[in-house]
Amino acid sequence: MRLQRDILSALKKALKPQGTLPLVRIFFKSSTYYEKAFIDQCIEEIKVKSILDPEFSALERLAVHALCDSAYINIDKTKG
Repeated sequence: MRLQRDILSALKKALKPQGTLPLVRIFFKSSTYYEKAFIDQCIEEIKVKSILDPEFSALERLAVHALCDSAYINIDKTKG
């Protein structure tokens, strides 16, 4: 999937802190459906990545968070 520059510019402009803390809130406005094979592939990639290098990139952390939220898994409660 290729993103056009105008979309990236709009993301950077819209996703910014709303208060005094440097925190940006993200969410899905609606349910999005993906093929099971795609989700399984994502989970497998996360599994392999965590074995090879437990330090995830920012995009990988965001993906894990989105998957966990979709599965109603509170990742804060599953940490160490």
